[in-house]
Amino acid sequence: MRVVDDIILGALLVALGFGSCECGSPLQAQSRPAPVAVAGDLEDVARCLVAENVPGTDWPAILDVLERRARRAGWSVARMARAYCAVHRAVTPTKRQSRIRALPAPDSTRRLLDSYQRALVAARRGGPGTCSADHWGDRGHDTARALRLGWLRVDCGQTANAFWRRP
Repeated sequence: MRVVDDIILGALLVALGFGSCECGSPLQAQSRPAPVAVAGDLEDVARCLVAENVPGTDWPAILDVLERRARRAGWSVARMARAYCAVHRAVTPTKRQSRIRALPAPDSTRRLLDSYQRALVAARRGGPGTCSADHWGDRGHDTARALRLGWLRVDCGQTANAFWRRP
């Protein structure tokens, strides 16, 4: 009988412990996703950044979007980059996507390698948390789609891409 009492007491303590860690309240601050730690993860985030914006002007906003989406999905930022960024999703990659996927290939152009090295630093640092967008896309054909879907434009500073949030 003592064993049963111990099991019941233990179960109650576990249940109380889980209840005190409930983080579903929208009033509680959400923590940032865990830093990229698995081998290859940092590199995949960096490849996404390079593919989306070589000069790097959009990287802080892109990282914010990846981090926000990863947090919502319960994923790592790298997993989100692999799922969201076209460079990783392409079944038949373009020539440019193939070059970016191969980074840091020794036969890459100096410009691409330099961009990749800067992207590794940016990926390690993470987003600043200042862009509240859920999506980004080209200002051309992606804008028509976003407007058709009723998305709201988000100002994330001087960016080459357009940033959007669902209403």
